[in-house]
Amino acid sequence: MAISKRRLLQNFLSSGWRFSDDEYLLKQRFYLLNIVVALGFFAVGQGILYDWYYARYTVLVTDIAVFLFFTGGILYLRKKREALDIVTSLSALISLLYLDFLMLISKFEDMEFVWLFFFVVTFMFLKGPKVGALWNLALFISLLVLKIQTLYPIDFTYTQIFYLIFALLLVSAITYSFHKVIDENYQLIFKQRRQLKAFNSALESKVLEQTNELRVLNESLSETVANKVAEVHEKQEMLITQSRFAAMGEMLSMIAHQWRQPLATTTLRISNMQINAIMNNRPKDDRDELLVSVSDTLVYLSDTIDDFQTYFKPDNKNESADIRDLVERACNFVKARTDIYAIEVSCQGKEQLLIETLPNELIQVVINILNNAIDVLASLEKRDKKIEIIIDEHDGDAMLYIRDSGKGIPEALLTRIFEPYFSTKSKNGTGLGLYMAKIIVQEHMKGKIYAINGEKGGAEFCIQLPIKS
Repeated sequence: MAISKRRLLQNFLSSGWRFSDDEYLLKQRFYLLNIVVALGFFAVGQGILYDWYYARYTVLVTDIAVFLFFTGGILYLRKKREALDIVTSLSALISLLYLDFLMLISKFEDMEFVWLFFFVVTFMFLKGPKVGALWNLALFISLLVLKIQTLYPIDFTYTQIFYLIFALLLVSAITYSFHKVIDENYQLIFKQRRQLKAFNSALESKVLEQTNELRVLNESLSETVANKVAEVHEKQEMLITQSRFAAMGEMLSMIAHQWRQPLATTTLRISNMQINAIMNNRPKDDRDELLVSVSDTLVYLSDTIDDFQTYFKPDNKNESADIRDLVERACNFVKARTDIYAIEVSCQGKEQLLIETLPNELIQVVINILNNAIDVLASLEKRDKKIEIIIDEHDGDAMLYIRDSGKGIPEALLTRIFEPYFSTKSKNGTGLGLYMAKIIVQEHMKGKIYAINGEKGGAEFCIQLPIKS
């Protein structure tokens, strides 16, 4: 209930309007105007009852007219907020004329209209100090004119008129001082509020800027962490692969150790048989050709074991090597597969091209590319299956081209085939072969490797290596 009465009073004082924080002074003027009019209603209403009781009908009509004017002004102010200035001006004018009228019909001893002094002065200063001073001057002049005019003499002496003017000056001074203090306080509050708003705006902007910087930093940090995790994962995979190669090398060393003695013994027996045939002057027959073939095969097996042992041996030092010799050794590793799938492998181009490189790692790269080409050609149903290897030199670099007669690499995949874990072999590929080849060529050998589709439609890999490290 108390809240409802408070809201009702608030609604009356503000004329039903809402004011922002920057309209504090305007809101106070609305409040003051409504308070003064409410007091005016009470005073005029009392005058109406007094006039009715004493049958002063002329004054009664005037009181009723003033009462209706104030009522209309208040109602109009509730519909239009901008009407504050005009309602205040008209109220001050009506109050001034009403004061003059009461002085014409009253005696100084009655002073029933004394409340109008405060009423008029309040209206005046609702318009501001400067305008209020002009209204005060108008009131003083009107009082003097009332005394000077002879048409309707008033029952006031000059002493009494100046007394009233002095009282008005005193009330005006008090009202002016009050208004000035309110206005100065409001200006100070408004200035501080604007400074606070500017500070808040700058603070919000700074917070937003810092938040954006923090967000960018977090995103960058997240990306960096993700990249580092991926890099660590890639290195772990490479270490696993290298450890497998090392284990395979150890296993081949044991196999080579176990195979060397039987191979050497078999080769020696074949040599003895050939020597005995020569010493006994036995004519040559099919057995001799078979023994030569078996001996060559055994020598090839022994050389292959040596190649594998060398290939899997850890090697971190650059050596001077003939690139053609390294390529041929890589071809020997995959010869069994090329024979199975009837794939013709040819190596041509520059001979005796020495480069300083890591021989075993280069052999690994070439084997990887050859195995990929063999996998592609093995899946094709065609007779003419070829792998061409071309060795050349350009601007001080050794150029190694490996081309196949397959169906090429889809254009959408050309830029991705060297990415880690990307494979076109579905479940059979790890996606690390070409990635490791790229790492070996670019980081270990300071060279370049890239892939294109050749003119004949097959895939072509190019390895560019500096001749001098």
